[in-house]
Amino acid sequence: MQDALALVNSLSDSQVVELTKELFKTVYTHLPYKEVKQNWESVPDVAHLAELNSDDLRRELSPDDSAQLSRLLLEQFAKDPEFSPVVLQSWETVRHSDHLILETIIALGFIVNLTLLVATTKLDMRKNADGSFEWSVSKTDAKKELVKAILDPFSRFIGPKT
Repeated sequence: MQDALALVNSLSDSQVVELTKELFKTVYTHLPYKEVKQNWESVPDVAHLAELNSDDLRRELSPDDSAQLSRLLLEQFAKDPEFSPVVLQSWETVRHSDHLILETIIALGFIVNLTLLVATTKLDMRKNADGSFEWSVSKTDAKKELVKAILDPFSRFIGPKT
């Protein structure tokens, strides 16, 4: 767990953004979106995020905001013992990428979906004999400290909770 957090804290802004994009790709390659979405539906602590419209989700954040929110989100993933291996696995995929220098912008939807995932989903990763991983998820109560850590900075992008 600490290794993932140390990694996140050592990354540049462009690396943080690219790692967040890869984390999104890694998670949704292994987990059906519909199953993850069922986990966050009707969870009051994250309802404000779950109700954002598609125009909001497609909105690109500025480079500074992209890096700030990506870093906050990655820190939460890295602190979570179930999700920290996914951070490390995703980093291995992107660490030699040419995009690490170029890409510094991310759409709000990437951050929102990953926040909803880590806040309301329990992940179980099991390593198979061939070295591959088997992924399964189940619903969990929203993690209050994670919701607060992410939603407070989010409020300036999505408006106050109603």
